[in-house]
Amino acid sequence: MRRLIPLALAVVTLPWLAPASVDAQDTRTIEPADYYRVERLGSPALSPDGRHLLYTVETMRRESNDRITHIWWADLTEGENRRLSTRGVNSTNPGWTPDGSRVHFRTERGDEEGTHFLNFREPGGEAYQIPGLTGEFTFHPGGDWALVTRSAAVEGQDDEAEAEDPEEGEEGEAQPWPDGTPALTGPTHPETRGRTEAERNADVYVITHTNYKRDGTLGFVPPPGEDDEAERYAQFFRIPADGLAPGEEGEQLTHDPVDKSFQEFSRDGEWILYTVNITERDQKEGEEEEELAPGELEPYPETGIYRLPAEGGEAEKLYQIQGSVGSVTLSPDGDQLAFRLVEERLTDPWVRVISVPEGYHLADLARDDWKYSVGGLTWSPDGGHIYWQSAIGGQDQLVRVSADGGPVEEVTQGRHTFSGLSFDAELTRMAYVKST
Repeated sequence: MRRLIPLALAVVTLPWLAPASVDAQDTRTIEPADYYRVERLGSPALSPDGRHLLYTVETMRRESNDRITHIWWADLTEGENRRLSTRGVNSTNPGWTPDGSRVHFRTERGDEEGTHFLNFREPGGEAYQIPGLTGEFTFHPGGDWALVTRSAAVEGQDDEAEAEDPEEGEEGEAQPWPDGTPALTGPTHPETRGRTEAERNADVYVITHTNYKRDGTLGFVPPPGEDDEAERYAQFFRIPADGLAPGEEGEQLTHDPVDKSFQEFSRDGEWILYTVNITERDQKEGEEEEELAPGELEPYPETGIYRLPAEGGEAEKLYQIQGSVGSVTLSPDGDQLAFRLVEERLTDPWVRVISVPEGYHLADLARDDWKYSVGGLTWSPDGGHIYWQSAIGGQDQLVRVSADGGPVEEVTQGRHTFSGLSFDAELTRMAYVKST
């Protein structure tokens, strides 16, 4: 197999967590032809039991001037390594169901574009789609259902939309959804919208919320006049792991008029964690936005962290702060919550730990003694440390810090970068793509 050197997959067994070493490799000068010879590895995904590894191999095809990505599978116990996805079909973003019985990935097979599944314990079968599991979804730790995020109209708004006059043409008939350049979030007002294709291609579109680029992942928004014009928000839906029957709809878990960003399930599967841009919500409700002084940077929005019972019910706000909040994660016992925080523009991130559900401020980690990046957060199995990937002087390392506070420690060493950290269910192994 044609394979140069710089990219490699690494799988490390974690006695939480011994420093990893890097063996020296023979090198040579890179030549122009190597651009087509290097097969790029990516997207490592360890199975829940840590025995199997999925990863992607991207190949440059000089003859057709394009790239093709396949998914490969490795048995880390037996040493078997082979291609899993269909040859000649682009397949990306592999992952596992919680019980390890199925593999899912994104691909385009004829008219069926999106997430497909393979029965891993019955090799040789065809890839298939599961009705209802589209866009952004995450399997519940129990494995019998998945949480899907998609846009939906808030109850009670449909009647208001129906009362409005539809856009009418010259003869009083509702106009079809315009062809031409698609809108980013929605077309301009009907009175100013272009009527010919040339006008529509040069039309102006109005962005009304900060996460407009996620619209395509939150589900289909009906065109005006075709269904309804009710305002729509990101909502959570419960979809069975085996999909929806024809005509069946998923159970909607949230209904409030605010966009939500799913963060994770709690380890025991009892809670759904998510964040809300409270500033954006308030602006939609009519609160005026403060004007900035010349040269003043726009402040971060107020962000709320919520938890919702996985079976549905009333959401509970755990914390609210003005700042950029990410990687929200509960400790294994569910008593503490950690998240990445940046309070002001052009400042470095750090990690804040609060109590649950009281929201007491317990610790700020990597704040005063750490000037490097803070990646996705992972708790150690005993809840004593928090791990993340950090870029340090042109290198990538896995680091950790005590959840009670203290200095940040580098867990890995060596002159390398790496990406795609993946852990097994019990956090006993990790896999990543390493480049030296």
